[in-house]
Amino acid sequence: MHIVEYLCREARRITGLSLSDLRDREYWAESRQGRWRMLVEMLGLEEYLDGGSREAPEYEVT
Repeated sequence: MHIVEYLCREARRITGLSLSDLRDREYWAESRQGRWRMLVEMLGLEEYLDGGSREAPEYEVT
């Protein structure tokens, strides 16, 4: 098996399982905030979404 075949197979497997734990609309509504926090953490965006103030970067576009 080539690496491309392996990666495609794993991507299909992960995609197939991605929503398997969402039983119904109520469960989705209850778990939405936690899933959002996990996504923000995985993307490394916690510091940008904390609501605090940040200074503008010091650079000039020419």
